[in-house]
Amino acid sequence: MKNLKDAEAVTPAQLMKLTEPQVDEYFEAVWEERYIRQELLFRTWGDVYRAVGAKERFGGGWTMSFGEVKDKADELADRDPKSRAAVALESVRQVTATINELDAGVLAKLDAEFDRRGEWTRAYLAVTNGKGHIHKSMRCSTCNKGERPTRFHWMIEWSGKTEDEIIEAAGSDACTVCYKNAPVARGQKAPERTMFARFEIEREQARAERTEAKAKRDAAKEAKAIHDINGGPLKVWTWTKKAHQRLVRDKLVDVPEQEFFDTLKTLHEARGWLTSQFDSWYGNDGHHRDLDKVADAVGLKEGKHRSVVLDEAKKRAARRR
Repeated sequence: MKNLKDAEAVTPAQLMKLTEPQVDEYFEAVWEERYIRQELLFRTWGDVYRAVGAKERFGGGWTMSFGEVKDKADELADRDPKSRAAVALESVRQVTATINELDAGVLAKLDAEFDRRGEWTRAYLAVTNGKGHIHKSMRCSTCNKGERPTRFHWMIEWSGKTEDEIIEAAGSDACTVCYKNAPVARGQKAPERTMFARFEIEREQARAERTEAKAKRDAAKEAKAIHDINGGPLKVWTWTKKAHQRLVRDKLVDVPEQEFFDTLKTLHEARGWLTSQFDSWYGNDGHHRDLDKVADAVGLKEGKHRSVVLDEAKKRAARRR
């Protein structure tokens, strides 16, 4: 991907040897920088508006017109060169100068090559309110309607293609003003767009990577998870401190059943629970009512018979003593 320095360094002689998409790589880099500077200019003008007392309206716009703001700012700057309005106006001049520098320098060089070849077809994606349209020019009458210029994304791989090829790839997103021959311009149904800007491709790749990463996390989690042999939660009887306190307080009256049960969620927990049953006074005989249920669940997970799982638990418990 080219950048502004690349575009400044390339010579007219080098440009003459490049294909249309290769030349437009430089164009794209310069216009990306120009858009950034235009956005900065927009924000800087906002400082001027605020400096003269204009207020932003809810939903966009200001309480003063551009002409009123400019006149008021010039008046305040003449009165006090160090005023907030004067500083903001100077920032506007500086940013405007950087944009003019691009236009008169590197962009003029690239435009000369574009003009030398008699121009070539291009495609741009403009996204408005979440809906993207493909245009053949940044001068389309449907664009640049707001306070700030429309954000165009260069579809450089389509530079130099025929208009019919672009229309086909643009599908239902072809601008009906730019492409009079597009099916949508004639009221016909068209397939979805099959041409995408770089940011759309990168966004889709990032989404695919997130989906893949989540699938891996879920698979790892499921590999550790355990259920009873019917696929339900693996619940085992337990003697919780809370249940004991209620038994003492209420004298065995009205103790909710769920307070006597824990849910084993992972294979590690289930193996640990089995070991603990053979390492405690009430589990030494191996007849606890949940032993078989948990051993079956562990066996299903590890591909072992219940008896093997129980023997392994007994050996682990013995090593603890």
